[in-house]
Amino acid sequence: MYQAPEPFKRCQNPHCTRMFAPRSNKLFCSTRCKNKYHNDRNRDPQNPQVQKIKRLKANEDILARIALRMDLDQVPKAILKYEGYDFNCITSQTTNAATKAPVHWIYGLGIEKNKDGNTYTIHLAP
Repeated sequence: MYQAPEPFKRCQNPHCTRMFAPRSNKLFCSTRCKNKYHNDRNRDPQNPQVQKIKRLKANEDILARIALRMDLDQVPKAILKYEGYDFNCITSQTTNAATKAPVHWIYGLGIEKNKDGNTYTIHLAP
C-alpha cells in the first residue's frame, strides 16, 4: 500500500530555520545543528539541569579528593561540610548489605553515614 510522504518538519534548534524530511526519531536537521543546540543549552548557567550536573561533579571531586589525598576510612562530617559537599545531590542510592545503611552514590563514588552520625565512609563502585 502506498504511503504519502510526510510533510517537512522544522528543526528543533530555535536558531535554525531549515526544514527537513522527518524520521520518527529525528529532531534536528543535521548533527552540527543538534550539537549547537545542546552546547548552547548546556552553556546556560540558569538551566536547572546544568546546575545539577555541576553540583554532582563538585560532589564527586570532593569525595575523590578526600578518598585519595586523605586516605581516611572515616571522614568527619565537618570536613565534608567545609569542602562544600551537598548531601542532597546524588545520582542513586543503594543499601549496604553488611550494615543495612543507605549508600548515596555520585557516579562511581558512594558515601555512607556511620552509626555515630558524625562520620561517613566512602565507597568505590565495584
